[in-house]
Amino acid sequence: MSTRTNGELQSYPFLPRIVEGLRQMSNAHGAAYWSIYHAMGGYNSMVAWTQQGLGGPDYIHFSQKGVNIMGDRLAKALDNMYTIYKMRKGVSDE
Repeated sequence: MSTRTNGELQSYPFLPRIVEGLRQMSNAHGAAYWSIYHAMGGYNSMVAWTQQGLGGPDYIHFSQKGVNIMGDRLAKALDNMYTIYKMRKGVSDE
């Protein structure tokens, strides 16, 4: 998410604190957490995504191309973590 501050587009200033709070809360309660903020590139990444046609003109939502990329990244992250889980548990795909 981006907003205009002093005439410049930039990430909402509170986003890093919210992302960190969500991560900490998830970890504290044994839940998985995946950060779309970090998967995009972190601070001010929505501006770059929009310039590349991956974000919408509102600087909040993704374009369809951006949705596809983020969906692929999430699926890959889940698959990677499942692979690690199976290795830890000694489970095979057979």
